[in-house]
Amino acid sequence: MRTKSSIYNMIVKLIASILPSILGIFLNNLIILKFGSDINGIVATFTQIVNFLTIFEGGLTLATNVALYKPYVEKKYSLINDILTATKIIYFRIGIIISLISIIIALLIPRVVNSTLDNSFTTLLFLIISANLTIQFLFSMKYDIMFSVSQKEYISNMYKMIFNILSQCASIAVIMFGASILSVKLISLIVISMRIPVLVLLFKLYFPSIGFKSKTPDFSVLTTTKDVLYQKLALLVFDSTDLFVISIFISTLYASVYAVHNMIFTFIKVIVFSIVLAPFNAFGQLFSEGLNENFIEYNTRFQFISIVTTSVFISTTSILIIPFIKLYTRNVSDINYIDIRFAMMFSVLCTMQILSNVLGVLINSAGKFREMKYIALIGAIVNITVTMALVRSLGINGVLIGSIIAYIFMLLFQTVLVHIKMLKKGLKKFVVILIENIILSVTIIYTSFMIPIHFDNYVQFILVGGLVFGAIAILVISSNFLLNMKLSAAIFNQIKNGFKKQH
Repeated sequence: MRTKSSIYNMIVKLIASILPSILGIFLNNLIILKFGSDINGIVATFTQIVNFLTIFEGGLTLATNVALYKPYVEKKYSLINDILTATKIIYFRIGIIISLISIIIALLIPRVVNSTLDNSFTTLLFLIISANLTIQFLFSMKYDIMFSVSQKEYISNMYKMIFNILSQCASIAVIMFGASILSVKLISLIVISMRIPVLVLLFKLYFPSIGFKSKTPDFSVLTTTKDVLYQKLALLVFDSTDLFVISIFISTLYASVYAVHNMIFTFIKVIVFSIVLAPFNAFGQLFSEGLNENFIEYNTRFQFISIVTTSVFISTTSILIIPFIKLYTRNVSDINYIDIRFAMMFSVLCTMQILSNVLGVLINSAGKFREMKYIALIGAIVNITVTMALVRSLGINGVLIGSIIAYIFMLLFQTVLVHIKMLKKGLKKFVVILIENIILSVTIIYTSFMIPIHFDNYVQFILVGGLVFGAIAILVISSNFLLNMKLSAAIFNQIKNGFKKQH
């Protein structure tokens, strides 16, 4: 059933990721054209700041998931209710804290960012953007946990996709009618908030024996959140500070350049993560049952799929990104978005982020929060130090270099932890597969630069891009099959038998 559920999760995550992401790319382009790069840069910056506020979650969701794997497998509903009740109480407190901090930031932020926008406008915009996170903590996040633990994420992901699409369509419509960016974000907030009653009904339907009203809430889950907190803080430094640094030390116009590239690569990461991270909760269940042999075997296949998938998508994106951005910003004149060196560095960073997340899944699903904490903290310190040293002299390129160097450190420590200390299998197999795919991707990308690629419209981009993706997928997958026949055959058989095999 784990393989079956993982496949369901992967398929629905792909659908739920691709459709809203495509609409998001179109919506972002509309914002740039209607409101300018300055508005787009400040919206992207505020979104990253709000993402950083999730630090107050302190890793509670991940720690709760791990704490619930075993009682869920053993059907100990009383213990599940105790843990969930404690989590609900903490979420509510976090929501109150975030709302207060958001108000303080909203009052101070106009004096910090390097923008030409009005102070009162900037304050109100931040309050609207941050309200969604507050609402999630106060009312909805507690319901998502059981869908993850039970491997029914495809259900919650599907309903989220529907409301995300409705929100984006509403935003596009009001822009077309000439509304301000404040109205656009307010309409989006209202539509997104409408999903909460649906989530409550789904929870009651699928988990009738589980609730949040235990008289003996179990706060023991907090014993592991300290380690997860440090880990989450470090990872948020990577994901939620670059735009803030650019907006302060350079300008919100350059923040828009970064945001457009980041939007494209985030879209790619979402697709890859939907494919490769679907088995996360299955790993947690396996480890909780002590099935170490299965854990090691699935880990090998999991990493192989992850590397091959990353190779296909990053190679394709590296080839198509500059022609796409030329098409995407052809009517934009307030700043230049075309920089091949910046785009290629973003490809390198994206590859490292994916690999780090893959290794992080294995570490966290095994409950190794303390070890991951130290790795993440080292990465964060390196990232901040290098970024601040280079941002003034190298601009947005310096920000990317800081992140790349930090991820190199993290990947080295993560690889040693997973392959030598946890699995005790050595590095050879992993390193060989990784090097094979790096050589393959670099060769494909370098060869493509000899062929001029230009798009006059999005239909042309979709058709040619689809052919490029298909050709690269065939080349990468067939090459890896020939180089790793035994492993490839085992994965093929597992997928083929996924809906029949029960563990």
